[in-house]
Formats: sequence, structure tokens, C-alpha cells
Amino acid sequence: MQRPDHALQDSTRLRFLTPRAEPAEGLTTVRADLGAFLIIVDRVGRNEALLLLVMKALRQRTGLLALRVNDLAWMLRVTNRRVIHWLDRLVRHRLVVYHVEDLWGIDTVLVEIVGEPVADGSHFARTVTQDLPTHWFVQVLPIVGRTTFTVFLYFLWCEPHRPMSHIDHVVTSLRLRSRMTAA
Repeated sequence: MQRPDHALQDSTRLRFLTPRAEPAEGLTTVRADLGAFLIIVDRVGRNEALLLLVMKALRQRTGLLALRVNDLAWMLRVTNRRVIHWLDRLVRHRLVVYHVEDLWGIDTVLVEIVGEPVADGSHFARTVTQDLPTHWFVQVLPIVGRTTFTVFLYFLWCEPHRPMSHIDHVVTSLRLRSRMTAA
């Protein structure tokens, strides 16, 4: 696998290869299984799981347009190198595959989102999904930060499944450092 240079330029882009349906009128949303998201948090890590969800949302939002790695880094409040590190972790867990190409003089990371295999190798049953507006990832995430946004997603998941949640469950489910971080 050809790896991108870790000293990425601001012009480095991600390009998603995926079949797309005809767009509908209204808000752009991404269908997400937040239960599967919590399983990925447990297996791979909170930041990596959030990166995967952000990439899915922005893939839906931007369509065929390329997404700059620097834009992801800005939204997630990290460096380009950290985004690529998290992307590599997703590759190791077989959730994403990518390779680098030089398209028109710009390093481009071609990304395919594999899916979310569970321990036995099968895929998650997509029974309970929620439509999340993609503008949340562009407008809310950069303002509130990764931890607050992830806790928000946890409570969205809780609404239909567990109307009451204990702060210790939030800490455990999201792999937070402490109850103070969750609060």
C-alpha cells in the first residue's frame, strides 16, 4: 500500500469512491447506526470512530468533490498527521482502505469505506439507524469539539434505547478518561 507523506500539504485531498443515489431535496443527511458507532468506539477508539462517521457524513455532503485532509483536521481540531494516523488505525481494523494517487499534481488519498465488521467477521445488522444532518459535522463539531460531539451522539443513541443513562455508562461506552470529562 502506498502511504501518504506524513508532512501533508494543505492541498492534500481525500476522494471517496462509492455509488451514489440521486440527491433529494432538503437537508443532506447521513444514515448512521449509532449502536455500531459505539461498538467501533470500543474496538478502535473514540477519535477513530468519529473520523469514520465524519468521513461518511462528508462523503454524503460533498458527493464527487474531493475533501481536503486539512478540512478534516480543522473540524476535528487536530493535525493532518493525526488524521492520517487515525485513518491508518481504521485500515488496520479493516474498516477503510485507501491508496494515494497524484491527480493533476495534487496528492489525493482515494478512500473506500469497507463497512463495520464485528469480531466474527460478519457485518452489523443495520436495524436501528438514525438520519443525522451532515451540517452538524461541519458547523457543530468544530465548535463543540470531539468529546462533546461524541457525548451528544451517545445521547441521541440513548433516546430510543435507554431513556435514562448513568454517567459511568457514558464514560465506559465512549472510553472517556473520567466522569469529569463526561460531565
